[in-house]
Amino acid sequence: MNLRTITQYSLGPVGSAFLGFVTLPLITWHFSSEDVGRLSMLFIVQSFAVLFFSIGLDQSYIRYYYSSKDVGQLFKDCITPGIILFILTSLTLYLFDPTLISYILFGIEDSTLTLMTLACILVVYLQRFISLIVRMQENALLFSLSQFLPKVFFLCYFFIIILFEEDSGFIYLLLGQLISNLLVLLYLLYGNKEGIYKSILRKFSIKRFSEYFSYGLPLTIGAIAYWGLTATDKFFLRAYSSLNELGIYSVAISFSTAAIIFQKVFTTIWTPYVYKTINGGHDDNEIRNINKYVVLFVAVIISLLGMASWVIDYILPNEYSLVKYLVIPCMLAPLFYVLSETTVIGLNIVKKTNYSMLASIFAFAINFIGNFFLVKKFGAYGAAISTATSFWVFLVLRTELSCYFWKSIPRVRLYILTLFLLVASIVTIILSSKVIVLIWIFLSLAVVTLFYKDFLFMLSTIKKAKV
Repeated sequence: MNLRTITQYSLGPVGSAFLGFVTLPLITWHFSSEDVGRLSMLFIVQSFAVLFFSIGLDQSYIRYYYSSKDVGQLFKDCITPGIILFILTSLTLYLFDPTLISYILFGIEDSTLTLMTLACILVVYLQRFISLIVRMQENALLFSLSQFLPKVFFLCYFFIIILFEEDSGFIYLLLGQLISNLLVLLYLLYGNKEGIYKSILRKFSIKRFSEYFSYGLPLTIGAIAYWGLTATDKFFLRAYSSLNELGIYSVAISFSTAAIIFQKVFTTIWTPYVYKTINGGHDDNEIRNINKYVVLFVAVIISLLGMASWVIDYILPNEYSLVKYLVIPCMLAPLFYVLSETTVIGLNIVKKTNYSMLASIFAFAINFIGNFFLVKKFGAYGAAISTATSFWVFLVLRTELSCYFWKSIPRVRLYILTLFLLVASIVTIILSSKVIVLIWIFLSLAVVTLFYKDFLFMLSTIKKAKV
């Protein structure tokens, strides 16, 4: 994978995350915080539904693509079960109570919202599988566009709404998501119409489905565990707090977009680089050095954000004043995940990935328990503390398991630095005052003082690379 291909694959997640960062603050000025919370619930249920209805067959499609003699048949066998499962589940829930889904997710008894939500789920599910055709054909640019365009279309839709509709409710946000994703789905269908038509003519094979299901199901369990790790906080806020708090919390998460972009780009590049290094017989000290650099990068980014978090008050309406305290722990989750990617790679090398799944399940359990006790009492603050803490545990578990099954790496500094960041972010929430700037100034000076040699070495390495 050359630099051009990596760049093209990165355009999708980077562009999508950036537009998400731009769009959500704009939404806060035109829609209520409750509607922002409802939109967050829509995103959560869409991501879960794709995992649930795919039952791991999207991963099977990727795994068997190059070994399959008939990729059209493979596509038919992988996408069909999820569609059938979706239809049965949707009919059952809708016939039982047409307003049930709408009420549970959005706090509104409206059968129209239920139907629109189900339509969104189906569109996103189909979009997921058809985008895999593009991905496996190594059409990096088109694959990135499939991730990027929904945000572009929604942003255009949003500007139309604020120009022509004075009194906007949540239904307009839901409609915007449906239209945006439907347009992208139609675009993907048109671009792959011949292959999809041939796939439709194939006969579904139960025997091959069983093989694909056996491969994909364990991966789904791990994926759902990680989804639970990232989504538990929103569900507890919806259940035990209010849509207003959920909306504020969602906006805080949107400001961690920079960290999410870094996470997505890093994970795209990191794994191929490691395998190339190991298979090429290179010294694995390169991998350890990158881990060291990423730790320092995370410490600096969080410290700078802590010092500048007060600026958020000038970007958002007054009702979102709590965001400046929430944004720091919210940013820790994706950054701790990136750090864990640099340490867990040993499990991938020795093919012990099931243990990585166990780390996800254990961290999810901690997040579930933490949210259960903290959200009731502290609302969004409790959710942020619980999620940041569980991701720190996730980092430690993945690191220790990798060291046990592969090679031991120096990690005391990793744990101390990340624990300092976690504690400082919790103190930021507890104090909730301008004194937090002083805390982060002190922490950044401490990091630079203690690790100035590493900073100098990192800078010299960058200069050599440029030369």
